[in-house]
Amino acid sequence: MVFIQKETNMLNPDLKEGDRILLIHMDGESSVSIGEKGTVKGNSRDPFEKDDTIYSVEWDNGTSLNLLSATDSWIYDKDFKPKGQIKESKYVKNKTCNQFTTGGKFCSTLTELLKNKSNVKKMAINFFDELISNVDLTGVGQKIKLEPGNPHFDTRYGELLKFYNILKDSGQCQKMSLAIEKDLESVKEKGLVMVVDNDDKYSLFNRLNTHYTNQAVILTKAFLKTNSGWGGISEIDSFSPELVKSNIIDYLEITPENLSFMDSVITDILNDEQSTSNLISNFDYSKGVGDIVESEVAKAFIEKGYEVFEFGADFGFVDHFGVDMVVMKNGIIHPVQASSIRKSSPKFFEFNEPNCKCWSVYPYGKSYRVETLMEGKEIKEGSVEEMDEYMKLKDIFKSGKKKKIFDFFESIRTSGIVNMFESSRFIYSGGEYLKDYVKMQKYSGYEFDEDTIDNLADLADDAKNEMISITMEVLESEGIELTLDNMNRHIKKLSNEALRFFIMLKNV
Repeated sequence: MVFIQKETNMLNPDLKEGDRILLIHMDGESSVSIGEKGTVKGNSRDPFEKDDTIYSVEWDNGTSLNLLSATDSWIYDKDFKPKGQIKESKYVKNKTCNQFTTGGKFCSTLTELLKNKSNVKKMAINFFDELISNVDLTGVGQKIKLEPGNPHFDTRYGELLKFYNILKDSGQCQKMSLAIEKDLESVKEKGLVMVVDNDDKYSLFNRLNTHYTNQAVILTKAFLKTNSGWGGISEIDSFSPELVKSNIIDYLEITPENLSFMDSVITDILNDEQSTSNLISNFDYSKGVGDIVESEVAKAFIEKGYEVFEFGADFGFVDHFGVDMVVMKNGIIHPVQASSIRKSSPKFFEFNEPNCKCWSVYPYGKSYRVETLMEGKEIKEGSVEEMDEYMKLKDIFKSGKKKKIFDFFESIRTSGIVNMFESSRFIYSGGEYLKDYVKMQKYSGYEFDEDTIDNLADLADDAKNEMISITMEVLESEGIELTLDNMNRHIKKLSNEALRFFIMLKNV
């Protein structure tokens, strides 16, 4: 794990009251999502981070969480323009489910089911993938087969060949090179289908199979359409997550009838100007955030003296390997995947080998965090900044103090009940807080093993006690009074640092 300092002004610009911003990353929070927009109301010095700032923000979704320049990432709203976008466009993150008079809550619950790991999510991906491949999607444009001689195929094949030659010429990444060799032949025969719009350009509808917000809208409209004659239709907004799930699964069975019906639902949406605008705007929005991050990551690598080879074709054959760019410095190459948030164990890490380190890159405060799979538990590569941080954290979390904390992090990592980047709160809140969190998740339709939860709660209590002890030591060493307010402020900060230290050592 290394850090690349951001040398560009686009990410994390200095802010003043009244500035409109768009969120790229907020550390450890879920109530303000990526791409949410807000208005800056003021700023103050961060008392815990030297030379950093806290910005007060009123977010458009009604929340008022502060931005911390030490850990969070943002851009000016006016800078939100996807790659290659020339004409003036309005990119708005739609409150997707608010368009329903009846069905809004049903749609929101369904969005969460499709967003999180569940059999509904898997079924939806498979169903919409089949829909794109086999149904006309009337009004979207047309479907074309990607095969030699087609300009869309030739562009993407050229990128794959360029990717292969970069790896081959370097003599590195043999596993990935062999896989590309097979793809260079098989992709000619695969008959991949891609949707193009009426101007023969790549259509964002190709993203429907993984775009859960638009899936939720389409499936909700499908449910409302088939149940329009039911007298109790307004009751669907009182459905529990389990009831939403049970009522939607039948729609996701891949049958000719279901595919044809869903095509008709999409046609209805496309026949309504406002509904079409909402759908396309959602596609544009999510693509645009990703494009900004990819462009800025490339710039950051260039500022660090790397040669950068970008692969930009949407629906590109290089995407199959999870690679957005290859960076090279001193003859050493790294395939890179850039994303707006940290991805847990990207699949392209399977191509890691001694002479090929794949890098997963995402914004993290004032730096881009670069992660790869590393051998052993100690850091074997990194910048001066990272090693300084490592030594500082190693001094705070001495071996005798960190064991119970790390035992908890390791257990919660393997349990999968929460994203690792949200887990630091449990080591200062303890077992009861964790149980309350799990209880809320159960209300949302998720199931957990009770013995696992009890064990995690015990570990959370042990970790909390260690964190209290560590926090008291730190306050005393810095001459800070042991008041309740000081303890609360510092224990949260130190809990985040404990998680960062665990990630450094385990590279999870």
